Amino acid sequence: MISLATPVLNIKGLPRNFSSRLKKLKIETVGDLLWHFPARYEDFSRITKIAKLQAGQATTIQGTVKKITTRRTWKKHLTIIEAVIRRIRRH
Repeated sequence: MISLATPVLNIKGLPRNFSSRLKKLKIETVGDLLWHFPARYEDFSRITKIAKLQAGQATTIQGTVKKITTRRTWKKHLTIIEAVIRRIRRH
């Protein structure tokens, strides 16, 4: 049985290499995990119309994914994911 004092290492399904990340956050028990709150919170409940998007804006949109492509940059070997989204038409 799991209690608040149970070490996170004893949680079934938790990858072993993930425990080092939790240790950096000083999360060692289930209780620590329960009482760990994110450093920031983003509200994704407000939906922005696609036509009103601005460059660099972090927001939530709603639509249908029509196409997804991935590519890697040559300089820093980053993966860039691009998607074409069609807005949902409301009648």
